[in-house]
Parts: sequence; structure tokens; C-alpha cells
Amino acid sequence: MKPIVFAFILLAAATAFGSAFAHGPEGEASLMFKTYEKGEVPDRFKGKKNPLAKSEENAEAGMRLYQRNCVMCHGANADGEGHMRTVMEEKPANLRSMLKHYPNADDYYLWIISVGGAGFGIPMPGYDGVLGEEQIWQIISWMQSGFPGAGDKVQDTMPGGHMMPGGHMMPGGQMGLGTPMGPGGQMGPGMTPPDQSQPKYN
Repeated sequence: MKPIVFAFILLAAATAFGSAFAHGPEGEASLMFKTYEKGEVPDRFKGKKNPLAKSEENAEAGMRLYQRNCVMCHGANADGEGHMRTVMEEKPANLRSMLKHYPNADDYYLWIISVGGAGFGIPMPGYDGVLGEEQIWQIISWMQSGFPGAGDKVQDTMPGGHMMPGGHMMPGGQMGLGTPMGPGGQMGPGMTPPDQSQPKYN
């Protein structure tokens, strides 16, 4: 195979594979994922595996939590095409592609959903204090179950539990109304948590 043809194939493969991670320049893996690949994960998350049984109940609970907290960015099909992507500097991660390549990166998913990505330049809020760890595992269970209901039961809408216009994440990782995300990717003072007033699913 000629070197120039081989190089083109490598470039095409890297582009397709890199799009799984998003949150980085031009679809490259984010700094947070690169940190994960080096094994530099906080002890609180490192090596953790989803403790929940694989069941329709856990997947259903995870789907509902995803609808209320994640769909506006990651989209009804979990492909990073939520309506908020139009005001974000980097496209939200394509979760389907992530799970295809890394179905067992449980500790990474727990880490980024819990603390968010503000510390790595990713405009994603953390859900510590908003969702319990079991609820986060339920979202991960839904993802690992193949996203049942995506694009059907899951719709990119704005029910009462979603942040309303002016309260969404804006370019640069800030929340609307000029309020930056706080430590660990949490929403800044005065902002409404994504699922406030919504029932918890334990």
C-alpha cells in the first residue's frame, strides 16, 4: 500500500474514532478522557463498576433521568445533537459512539457525570448534590443497555425540570445570565438544578 494512501486511511479512522469523545477541538478526545486513559482518575471513582443489576427497571429509571437532565445537550438519540449544541463551543459527546468503543468505562462515566468537566475546559455541569450516585448509575445503566427508548420515549423538549432559556450553558462553559459554573462543574449561585422539582428515582 502506498504511504500516502495508508496515511489517508489512518486520518479517516482517527477522525471517525475521535468523534466518539467530542468535547475536544475538532472532535478530538477531551483532556478529561486523555487523563482517564493515563489512569489519573480520582480515587473516589477509579476502578468503580456499575453495581446495579441489568434490568428494565434500572434502564427505565435511567432513561427518565436522562430526559430530565441530559437530553438538551446530548440529544434525544444520545448522539450529541441536542438543541443546546448550537450555543456551545464544543459539540456535546456522542454517547452512542462512546459506548460503542468503551462500553465498560464505568468509572469514567461516573466521574464526568458526577463532577462535570469544568476543570478540563468541558462545558458540562456536574450532578453531585443534584443526583444521587445510584441515580447516576441508572443513567449509565440506560446507556449500557443500548439506549432503549431513545428518539421515541426520549424527546428533546423542555419540561419544567429543565433549565429554561437564560439558564442554559453558554459558550465557554458558563451558565446563562452570566453565571459561571462553580467548582467541579457545578452550576453557579442562583441557578436552578436541572431536575429541581422533579421526583427522585431510587
